[in-house]
Amino acid sequence: MKRKIFALCFIGLISSGFLFAQNLGLKESFFQKITSKYGDVKELSANFEMNMSVMGTSMKMPMKMWVKGNKLRVDATTHMPGMDQAMQITTLLNDKNLITYNSFNNTIMTVNLSDFSDEIKKKLWSNNNFIFGSDIEIWKKIKDKVTVEEVNKDGKKFYLITVANLEAIQNSMNIPVNTPMLFKKLLYWLDYESLMPVKMELYGETETPGMWIDFLEIKMSGVPDSIFDVKFPDNAKKMDMTEAFKGMLPK
Repeated sequence: MKRKIFALCFIGLISSGFLFAQNLGLKESFFQKITSKYGDVKELSANFEMNMSVMGTSMKMPMKMWVKGNKLRVDATTHMPGMDQAMQITTLLNDKNLITYNSFNNTIMTVNLSDFSDEIKKKLWSNNNFIFGSDIEIWKKIKDKVTVEEVNKDGKKFYLITVANLEAIQNSMNIPVNTPMLFKKLLYWLDYESLMPVKMELYGETETPGMWIDFLEIKMSGVPDSIFDVKFPDNAKKMDMTEAFKGMLPK
């Protein structure tokens, strides 16, 4: 009997070691593929929808994003409660300025980035690129804090990336340490073959996501320079937010 028990324990240990090595191999393989896929990405365009659960109601925000070289543009459309007309928000980012236009109050908010270090400017770029899987440096920073699985859903195969503790990667994601974390866990679904993002889910205390992003279309070429030439209304109110923005950035 003792021999049988010893044999079963031995087989269990061997099996556990094999599964552990298998998971490590899967993670290494995934990170090698991600590095190869996105290591040289110079331009990107995307259509996606950001969804939030507010008081039991889902709120959807269609968004578009373009990146080329040192230029970024994000357009967002949202319907606020009690508003008849949708609110349009356009954000432009380059080496010199961060500009946000809000159609609801016809306001242009500008941050002069010449007052910030190159490291801070890089951090501004990083989070936008990571959403689409294309920031290799952030992937490297959070590698030891994520799990990687191969899963099947609705007849399709995906890589499922899980961050069980978002606070553990707060600094790696360039989020200021004193910023309250509204969500605890992140699930990130990528197509198994193309490595294109499909969905990102953020969870709080419940088993249903409080925020999720559905990626509808992503391209890594064909971004025209003209897309960054945006003309705002001449009568828009202008606000310089440089000083206010300094206290919001990660140190």
